[in-house]
Amino acid sequence: MSTFWNETEPTGDTYSSTGGEFTIANSVSNLSNSAMKIWNSIQSSVQFNRSRSVTNSGRNKLQCSFIQPTLMSLGRFTDDQTDDLLHVLQGQPFVIWNLSGKHFSENVRKQLKNQILDAPWLLPGQFSQLPSIDCIFSLCHSIKTWLDLSSDHVAVIYCQNGRSRSGILMACFLKYISAFETTNAAFDFFCSSRAQAEIKACLAPSYRILFENMDKIVNS
Repeated sequence: MSTFWNETEPTGDTYSSTGGEFTIANSVSNLSNSAMKIWNSIQSSVQFNRSRSVTNSGRNKLQCSFIQPTLMSLGRFTDDQTDDLLHVLQGQPFVIWNLSGKHFSENVRKQLKNQILDAPWLLPGQFSQLPSIDCIFSLCHSIKTWLDLSSDHVAVIYCQNGRSRSGILMACFLKYISAFETTNAAFDFFCSSRAQAEIKACLAPSYRILFENMDKIVNS
């Protein structure tokens, strides 16, 4: 059995949420009909990844995967890969949710026209890597708001390995929009899409609890 969950994201900095008032209850109750559209687009995600693949001569390959055509996971990223990222995005409007706790360089921000959100990954305790449920719902709400603005918008979810924090958030997001019956099923789909192979996800018990809580709130 292959292990997908084999790296730990550094704690890094935490950020304070800003903007209007946000509650889980309001967020869930305001879901639009885009869930079915996203579910339909998920069916072609593997072919979409193949059509937008990037081969870099003499450099590290850009670690990215489209989980569905408007939702992309981005892993280890260096300044010299900015052009490759823009090539993969093919001119579509995008926002990068940066979950890594580290900031992009000023040069990269300029090239990407500052379309980078240093997103909160708020932890309930010093020794926990598990984000709070409020943090997860706030991020899901912001991603969905961006995608709902236009059908060609792309949400890029970035963490240092493109699997840990990104995988947790994307699984929760796919459950948030009711694309999957359970968050765990969404995470399994993320694993197979990210690696473009069937991989059994190995999650710590604390994350399974997070997924169960996500299911209960969305289903309530």
